[in-house]
Amino acid sequence: MRRMKIESPISYRSWTIALSLALAAFMGILVFISPSHCWNPSTVTEAPYGNDFLQEWVGGRMILGGEARELYHTRTFEARQHDPAYTGIQWSRACYFPPVYPPPHYGLATLVAWIPYRFATIAWSALLMASMGLGSWVTAKHLVRFQDFQGDALTRRVIERWSWIGIVLFPCSVYCFIVGQKGPFWLLIFAVTWALLRNKKDGWAGIVFGLLSIKPTLFFLLPLVMLRYGRWRFLFGATLTVAMLWGGAFALLPIEVWSGFAEKLRMSSSYTGIQGYHLDWSCSLNALSYVAIGERNIAVLKWFVVLPLSLYGLWVLVESQSLDVENPGILWCVLSATFLLSPHTYYYDLLILLIPVLWYLSIDLKRGLFYYAILTGAVVLAPVALQHLGIPLIPFVLVGILAEQQKKMRLVSKSALLDGIRCA
Repeated sequence: MRRMKIESPISYRSWTIALSLALAAFMGILVFISPSHCWNPSTVTEAPYGNDFLQEWVGGRMILGGEARELYHTRTFEARQHDPAYTGIQWSRACYFPPVYPPPHYGLATLVAWIPYRFATIAWSALLMASMGLGSWVTAKHLVRFQDFQGDALTRRVIERWSWIGIVLFPCSVYCFIVGQKGPFWLLIFAVTWALLRNKKDGWAGIVFGLLSIKPTLFFLLPLVMLRYGRWRFLFGATLTVAMLWGGAFALLPIEVWSGFAEKLRMSSSYTGIQGYHLDWSCSLNALSYVAIGERNIAVLKWFVVLPLSLYGLWVLVESQSLDVENPGILWCVLSATFLLSPHTYYYDLLILLIPVLWYLSIDLKRGLFYYAILTGAVVLAPVALQHLGIPLIPFVLVGILAEQQKKMRLVSKSALLDGIRCA
């Protein structure tokens, strides 16, 4: 007997095409119209087009040019950034993007560093758009559950067909594309990882997630959670990818690169106290500690703030008896705890939270809209809150939502326990 094909209520292909076209139009405006993306090599701009991508391109270019030993040498790196013969642009020497990523990160940057910078930014933008579109498609197709939608059919259809507009207008999305940040890559990695976990393919999920090790500030927590719940296949897959990325970089790059990176790590602890750090952009508990101790670098005061909240964040993730990958609240807690416990995260990293937000929109519209609105408001109002209240707003919002999620999960667990007792 021939099986009947069940049509999906949403065309994921058309949804992704609409999102990609909107992103392409947005990037076209940025690259060709925005003054910060000026294409005239003789014009001195305040910041280069591509922005933060410049330091990745320079790092990859230095490796390709046989200057890997100088990769973390501040004077050499800065000179390359501001050399018009090297980059093809002139921009203000008052601005500087330091090399802050691990060696494997710059090793991967060589894939686009062989292209002249002005054209490399176009290739980079295309990669960001492709990652954003693919990550959103994976989320929409493999994580959302409109069969559980609580609402009328018209509202469901509107959310299905037009939710991509919220992705494009999300402040973290906008900022990622303005400064060439890699949030869309991280969104794609987390979306594929969680989709594989839901399909009980832990090994493949670990292999994909291991790619995130080039961004240690977002990588460190999920493996610990998987260790707590004994997801050994995931850990094996992640270890395999990490060994290939970091082992390959260690074999190919000179030892001076690694000693330079170690020196950068040693200096990173004082990052919050130096000029150029944006306290209003920060999402981590480290930002709260900086507010608490002010200009005084007193480690004891810092730990009075960070340690209790860090232990609370970890407790939220490990108090359950199992890891329920079918629950968007678990993913939300993993991501928000990662941002809070990380030594350094900025608000453009919150782009990853679009995954649980879209997931919630498909099963609990009010909660999904609330999370989207409060994140948008926190990002937009963060500079105002810091100026008038003296507090970084985003960490407070993340801690509040984490507490709300914990309360919700406890109520669900208690309800399930009572149902089990009644059935018995």
